[in-house]
Amino acid sequence: MSLRKGVEQMDSVLADLDESLQKDIDHCDLLHEQLKALLDTVQAPNKDSESCSYIGHRKCQEKMEEANNLLQEIASKPEVTVTFEPESQAKQLLSDLKALGDIKRYSKAQFEQSSQQIKPSGISNPFKVIGTKKFAATVSTDKNVCDIRGIIQLPGGDIVLVDYNNCRVKVLDSEYKVTDDCDLPKYPQDICHISDHQVAVAVGCWAKIYEVHFLTVSRCTIKMTRKFSVDLECNSISHYEGKLYVGSLNALYLYTTDGSLVKKVYQDTSAKVTVNHFALSTDGSKIYIPVSSHQKIVTIDTTGNILATLQDPDLDWPYSVHVSEGGHVFVCSLTSQTVVQIDHEGRKKLATLVRKGDGIYNPQAVWYSTHTGRLIVGGQQNDILVVELQ
Repeated sequence: MSLRKGVEQMDSVLADLDESLQKDIDHCDLLHEQLKALLDTVQAPNKDSESCSYIGHRKCQEKMEEANNLLQEIASKPEVTVTFEPESQAKQLLSDLKALGDIKRYSKAQFEQSSQQIKPSGISNPFKVIGTKKFAATVSTDKNVCDIRGIIQLPGGDIVLVDYNNCRVKVLDSEYKVTDDCDLPKYPQDICHISDHQVAVAVGCWAKIYEVHFLTVSRCTIKMTRKFSVDLECNSISHYEGKLYVGSLNALYLYTTDGSLVKKVYQDTSAKVTVNHFALSTDGSKIYIPVSSHQKIVTIDTTGNILATLQDPDLDWPYSVHVSEGGHVFVCSLTSQTVVQIDHEGRKKLATLVRKGDGIYNPQAVWYSTHTGRLIVGGQQNDILVVELQ
């Protein structure tokens, strides 16, 4: 587990505790204000002072009883202790290290030469599949076969799925069990992570409903908090450093999180679907775009310049791209029914991890879990496929 991931998990736990504490504080403040208002009413001059005093006395008794019950409830809550348990492997690894690294001295020319030779560690190493397992993604109110078009995992471990066919998002716990769901308008298309507990969902359909919905996930539950409309077919979405990238099948736009259009980043009108479910690199410098109609992946910079193009038989109608926190790049393709790992430059295929017959029909969404080291794959079926990697 990275240091940042550990901090995010701790922040998530503390946020849940703060939320519970704040509810109790707000309830106490409300009762205090109500009792103060009753006292002011009783003490105020009134023609029928005896009657008012009696009514006020009765209401004060009721509020005092409610306040005492609240205090007893708060006092009976068990004390919560938050601890940190370090990974045993990490402790052993650190204890075996003599130093965290080597300090080297370079002249300017030597440093520039060595920097050109440095490549991101591990990003271009292909994964291998060692096992797969299916988990149900349905809820009792589903009326259609699931069509999972977006997957994310929050820092606390909750997994959130976008189900296009049933017009809802679903929350799964760490055991891949559905714990809650939230209905959305037709049709939810894609999802991205905004902050610790907040996600954004792109909603778009042929009825000219193009919106971005913000939802909050807490304690395995989910609820919508706000939304804004956009003037384009809202098909895909991603977030980076306070800005939203929104795709519309053949163009890519940059928005603020309050719904203000900043600029058009990229456009390709050569076919119907030239910007499908895209993803940004971990440093935000590159955008990987599935050009579905032309069976290829195009990598651009944030000004729209094309940096690389990749075509492969296992990239037949590429639908979505996911970039892991470690920079690994994965692509789902519909027609070839594959999940492929490509290099971080977007120039070559590294491995085909899922093929037709491996347990997922029409894969459309993929997420690499840093919690477990597994791939979570969604498609047009009532299960998700969890892939064990090494």
